[in-house]
Amino acid sequence: MRRAALVFAFALATAAAPARAAYDPHFAVRVDPATPDTAPALTATITQAAGERATQSEHVRFPPQFGFNPDLRVARCTSADEHAGHCPDASRIGNAAAQTMLGDFAGPVYLTSDFRFITFLRGFGGLVQQEFSGYLMLLPDGSVESVLEGLPDIPATMARIAFDAGPRSLILTPRTCGTYTIAGQFTSHAGERADRAAPVQIAGCDSRPRIAEANAVWRRGRLTVSWRLSEAGSATVVEVQRMTRTARFVRWRRVRLVRAGAAAGANRVTLRVGAGRYQVVVRALSTRGRPTDVARLPV
Repeated sequence: MRRAALVFAFALATAAAPARAAYDPHFAVRVDPATPDTAPALTATITQAAGERATQSEHVRFPPQFGFNPDLRVARCTSADEHAGHCPDASRIGNAAAQTMLGDFAGPVYLTSDFRFITFLRGFGGLVQQEFSGYLMLLPDGSVESVLEGLPDIPATMARIAFDAGPRSLILTPRTCGTYTIAGQFTSHAGERADRAAPVQIAGCDSRPRIAEANAVWRRGRLTVSWRLSEAGSATVVEVQRMTRTARFVRWRRVRLVRAGAAAGANRVTLRVGAGRYQVVVRALSTRGRPTDVARLPV
């Protein structure tokens, strides 16, 4: 009954449909948070101009740097639940929406027992319900492709699928920062094909400063320590150690410890110390405070 209502409404709408426009879907992807090694929320949106042919299939490919979320914690919608058109909320992984010539449709997205994602789009106040099913495919080069096929011949100006973050997220962002391209291939019901690309910027990676060179000079009670970093960090820890004798043993004893600057390039700090035999230990810290390099300087 619901499918018949959908077909009848489509027949009424096509009677007054505008002239066909060139098939030109626009594709955008948003990842939140767009940080490395994260299970993010992911939203893919396709927009088309009024009068374009409806899309019959969508293939969206994630580059190999993306991966499956190992911490996925979500139930599965069984085949019986899917057949009944009512999956448990514990199997929900997101939401979908579409704006069509028949009106607006929306519904949750669920994960099935055979690792497909399905949605029941509802419209006309719940009188019409249509199921859509997709799947994920691992390709030989390590990339992952999301596939939606057999979409109805109903033109839509907007179609959006939004996957949740955290334990309901299917994907994991790359570990390295940079710009990654998510490729989309769309085919209309007339066989027209459109290849699109959506760039995703992953930022917020920890830095890895290296000490390119370092020097320590003592003159007239002042110790000047200088160093160069390959990139910026959160701080540079400068530890001044003085040689001391205890009975028959000689050891280095800390006399000064300071947190100095960590700019990319030249850095310097001057400390007041008395005469003696010293060594300086310079430690570079990353943006997140992780030690990345060390240099020991005799004075």
